[in-house]
Amino acid sequence: MTWLAAGLVTGLLLAALLWLRMESQAPAMAPAAPVAPATPLPVSPVEPEAPDPLRERFQFYDLLPRQEVVVPGRAEERRAPPPAAAAPPSGQYMLQAGSFRRHADADGVKARLAMLGIQASIESVTLEGSEMHRVRIGPLRDTAEVERVRERLSREQIDVFVQRVGD
Repeated sequence: MTWLAAGLVTGLLLAALLWLRMESQAPAMAPAAPVAPATPLPVSPVEPEAPDPLRERFQFYDLLPRQEVVVPGRAEERRAPPPAAAAPPSGQYMLQAGSFRRHADADGVKARLAMLGIQASIESVTLEGSEMHRVRIGPLRDTAEVERVRERLSREQIDVFVQRVGD
């Protein structure tokens, strides 16, 4: 117990000496000079904003709308069809049920689709140094089959992206 008290007293004395030494070395504060009132800066006209470099760097803003295909027959589209809702051109279609950073997440969606009787595959791609795993269904040739799969997934609350591939 005496060692504890001796250590405490020694520590307090050292702290007091350091404090006094720092106080003696601190520069003396000069009285503050009166401050002149600030003059307002001239206001320059607002320059137009520069284009967003990220938007220009990523081309998917332009590419994705051109790749999506509207398949006729969906309930929302029957109510308000877009002006160009004619039958889509023939070809093959891929449905993308998601894109994930972790392969395990993509595998989980693939397993969920398998439980619904829908065969899917995982496509791994590298985008700007980051690996992404896409869950894809298809290719499907028949637009009726595309719509049937979309309706089934819609009932299960799984959103898909339809993409036309090939001729």
